Amino acid sequence: GASKLDSVTFSFNEDANARSLALKSGQVDIVYRPEVETLETLKSMDGLKVESTATFRVHQMTMNMQRKSLQDVNVRRAVDALIDRQKIVDTILLGHAEAAQGPFLPSLPFAPKYENSQVEKGADAAIRHLEKAGYKLKDGKMQKNGEPLRFTLLTYSARADLPLIAQVFQSDAKKIGIDVEIRQIDIPEEYMASNRDWDLATYSNLTAPRGDAGYYLNATYHPTGALNFSGANDLKLTAIIDKLNQTVNQEERATLSEQAANYINEHVINSFVLHPSTIVAYNEDKVKNWVTTRSEYYMITNKLDVK
Repeated sequence: GASKLDSVTFSFNEDANARSLALKSGQVDIVYRPEVETLETLKSMDGLKVESTATFRVHQMTMNMQRKSLQDVNVRRAVDALIDRQKIVDTILLGHAEAAQGPFLPSLPFAPKYENSQVEKGADAAIRHLEKAGYKLKDGKMQKNGEPLRFTLLTYSARADLPLIAQVFQSDAKKIGIDVEIRQIDIPEEYMASNRDWDLATYSNLTAPRGDAGYYLNATYHPTGALNFSGANDLKLTAIIDKLNQTVNQEERATLSEQAANYINEHVINSFVLHPSTIVAYNEDKVKNWVTTRSEYYMITNKLDVK
C-alpha cells in the first residue's frame, strides 16, 4: 500500500545527550539510543514513550592477535575472565542489555548453548590463566621475564557506553597489576585497519543483520574479512566459514555457524561483553504506528504516520 508519509528526515548526532535534548525540545519525533541516564526523565514526560528490545548487536572486546602477548591463548583467557559482564550491564546500561557468551543473541537458532562452558571469571581466574602463560605478580606488577604486561585499549564515543566499558576493564586490570592505556579514536574501522599499535578495542558490531551468521563470520574472522581487525587467520576456522559459504540448507548452515562460534569461544578469538538493547524514545502523541524492531535497518513502514 501507499505510504502515509510524504518524506522522512534522518539526522545523525554522536552525542547521546544531544539526541535526548532534541526529543525533549520537539526538534525531532523519534530518537535511537537516547542517553540511558535520561530514560526515566523521558518516561515521565507527557506524550513521550520509551521502548527497549533485544537486538542482533554485540559489544565485543576485539583482540589484536598480531601482538605478541595476545598470541598466547592463556593471556586472551585472562582478558576474557577480567570482563565483569553483569556489572557492566547493571551499572552502565542500567539493565538495558544482556551479558554475552558469544557473538550471537542466544535466541537465534545458530547460537551455541555453551552448556559445557562453565568458565571461571574474575581476578583470581585471570591470575591463574596468566600464571599458565608464565606471568607472575611481582612488586604490584604482572610481569614475565621482567617485562610488565601492558595493554593499549582503543575505544570511541559514537557509542557512549563503550568508553565506560573500557574504564571498567582498566580499573579491574589494575587490581591485578596490569596497566591499561585507553586511547580514544574517531573512526574505529579506519584506525584498526591501518594501525597495529594497539592490543584491545571495545567495538560494537551487528552480528546477524539479516538473521544469518554468514555476514559476521566472514567479515570478522575470515582472512579476507573487511572487519577482521584482530588479524584472525586460523586454518580450521577459515575452513568452517568456507564450507558455510558453500552451504544452502538452513539447518546445515546453523550447525556450521555453531561450530564456528564454539571454535571462536574455545580459542578466545575476541571476547563478547553484552548484547545491548535497542532503545527508542518517541512522541506518541504525534507519531503513529511506530514499531521498534530488533533490526536496526528496518524503521520506516507504509503505515508509519505523524499527526
